[in-house]
Amino acid sequence: MVNKFLKSRRALQGLNQTQMASNLKISVGSYCQKENGNTKFTADEYMIMANMFNVTMKKLLMGGQ
Repeated sequence: MVNKFLKSRRALQGLNQTQMASNLKISVGSYCQKENGNTKFTADEYMIMANMFNVTMKKLLMGGQ
C-alpha cells in the first residue's frame, strides 16, 4: 500500500528512482529495494519523502488514505 503510493507520488512529481535515491542520499539499488518492499525505509527517509510530496507522515504511512 505504501509502496504503491510512493510510486504514484514519485511519478506525479516527475521523479525517477535515481532522483529519489539522490534526495534520500542512498544508492539507487537501495531505493529500488525499498520502493519494491524488499527492505524498509528509515523514519528519516519517510520524513524527507513526506516533505517532498507535501503530505503528512500519517498519510504517507497509510498509503495516501
